[in-house]
Amino acid sequence: MPPGAEHGLQVRERLLSTAIELVPERGWSAVSTRILAERAGVSPSVVHYHFSSMPALLGEAVVTAMRGMLAEAVTRRIPRALARSPIPLFRAGLGFVFGRRLVMLEHVGRTSGLRRYVVLEVLEWDSRGLVIVSGYGRGAQWYRNVLAHPDVRVWTGFRRGVSSAAEPIPAAEVPTRLAQYRDRHQRSAKALGRTLDLPDLAGDGPLRADVGTRLPLVRIEFGGR
Repeated sequence: MPPGAEHGLQVRERLLSTAIELVPERGWSAVSTRILAERAGVSPSVVHYHFSSMPALLGEAVVTAMRGMLAEAVTRRIPRALARSPIPLFRAGLGFVFGRRLVMLEHVGRTSGLRRYVVLEVLEWDSRGLVIVSGYGRGAQWYRNVLAHPDVRVWTGFRRGVSSAAEPIPAAEVPTRLAQYRDRHQRSAKALGRTLDLPDLAGDGPLRADVGTRLPLVRIEFGGR
């Protein structure tokens, strides 16, 4: 990689890591271009060079942090405030800043009966619904909740509170789905593979047969059942 390109990547990564620090400290709306630039040790023009807008920068920072949160699930080093920071944005109809990478899911606690919210990474989209991945496996609370109560609501982009139905995808289908995702989105698949310790997602060979047990997928059908 040319030295200039490598330096540009380093600056971009520094801006993202700085944003990850600032959001829990000051709150999403208080992180300005000037504040970010000062903390990162660059000029505001450098921020604008690498990102089209502050919402775009902060959106990517949150996606990066959420992937890091999965990778560091044991140590829990990602601040709770940062992990939950996308939720009020989705509620306010600002989920579009995350593009199609994230979705907010409203589900019902299987024991408490209370409404719960979680922001998840999207694996597939189509006109009728989407597919999400349980990075924490079958033990994830939201996954266990939707098994018990499949009627959910979703926030995606400009959509808010769309009544939907959740249905687990059979484990036998998961390797094929992930292979298709890898073929369509190689860069994202590599990042997801690093996060979830699934090196198969970074290669081009067949995925392990047990990946469907380790990494459950859930289909969200818009409109419910």
